[in-house]
Amino acid sequence: MLIYVWNVPNNVSEDNFRQTFEAFGQVSFAIISSTTLKDRNNGQLWRFALVEMPELADAQAAIKTLNRKALFGRQIILYGSSEN
Repeated sequence: MLIYVWNVPNNVSEDNFRQTFEAFGQVSFAIISSTTLKDRNNGQLWRFALVEMPELADAQAAIKTLNRKALFGRQIILYGSSEN
């Protein structure tokens, strides 16, 4: 399952980010965008990321546990897609 992650803080490394998801199972890849976006409402800078987890149950557990939770000081938002 492909997981879209929004509001990734600028201070997180791809290794630390990947390890967060590996706690739920195998991760095929975890990529954080190199593009920084600026929130129009509060001016905060953030990035987005993609995580691929081959096992649906692992991906669903990660989404259920991490969605709208603080990760590295910022609330992240996750969406899952089985089509990739």
